[in-house]
Amino acid sequence: MAPISNIFTVLLCIYIFCVIIYYPIVLYGDKYRYEQLFDAISIYNIQYWEKDVLWNYLALFIKSLYDNSQFYFAIIAFIYIYGYYKFSHKYIPPSYNFVFLLTTFGSMGFINYGVNTIRAGFALSILFLSLVYEKKLYKFLLIASISILFHKSMVIPVLSLYLTRYYKNTNTYLIIWLCILTLSYLGLSSFIESLQGIFENVDERVAYLSQTENELYDKAGFRFDFVLYSLMPIISGYYYLYKKNYDNPFYRHIYNTYLVINSFWLIVIRIPFTDRFAYLSWVFFPFIILYPLLTQRLFKRQYVKIILASFTVLFINFILSVINTQ
Repeated sequence: MAPISNIFTVLLCIYIFCVIIYYPIVLYGDKYRYEQLFDAISIYNIQYWEKDVLWNYLALFIKSLYDNSQFYFAIIAFIYIYGYYKFSHKYIPPSYNFVFLLTTFGSMGFINYGVNTIRAGFALSILFLSLVYEKKLYKFLLIASISILFHKSMVIPVLSLYLTRYYKNTNTYLIIWLCILTLSYLGLSSFIESLQGIFENVDERVAYLSQTENELYDKAGFRFDFVLYSLMPIISGYYYLYKKNYDNPFYRHIYNTYLVINSFWLIVIRIPFTDRFAYLSWVFFPFIILYPLLTQRLFKRQYVKIILASFTVLFINFILSVINTQ
């Protein structure tokens, strides 16, 4: 089955690559802005540079190879997909690479982070690449630090990964998540605003905390749909770890990391564009849902559970995409 899976996996990656690079450029959209910056960027035009220093030098390097924006987007898309492919190749059994990557590519936010929030998506891919070397601390930290230089929001998942590497008590992280959820739901604005100064340099959207919800984005506020979406991997991971006694150190590490990152998002849940913070944890959604099913026999007719889990992730993504375009 593995050779067949490999063929379909490569074809899937090629298809997603084409979707990303040929995604239409909308006037004044994010991809349009990246194209304009690429066309304008040079060592002499610092005013056109992004705040994330390594991204600028990558753009300059690509431009020195071939001054064409389509080529630029192709290189970015290839690396974006490669990070997840390499991660899957490392941790997922060969016969299930296709299923895992299909679920990952079809999950909430993946395409958007390839065609709109390009810098953050690229940095997340580099972060996943660092996880390939998770057992070699110096390599992990080196590549993870590079991801931060591509987009400083990676500070949150990198610090979370480092924390959960050494403190492994899942119960503590679950309690913290529940406490922050309660505080956030109660709308303790003084608690939330006190944290604004800490995080405002991570992403410029944190500054929106000081503005009214309807002033900028009509879907700002406490997002019950996003909380329910975030809760799915938490419940699934809890079930695997505590009910099925799934004992895998790397899985627990990622699960704990998800709880930490998602707790941060709950702090800033009321800001506009909150999904861009939530995605720092949501990116691990397919892994938490699928990994135990792909690596250990936990159920009778487990292949049915795998299909259902993958379909559920893809279907929920479709439903939420429809809701958020209304």
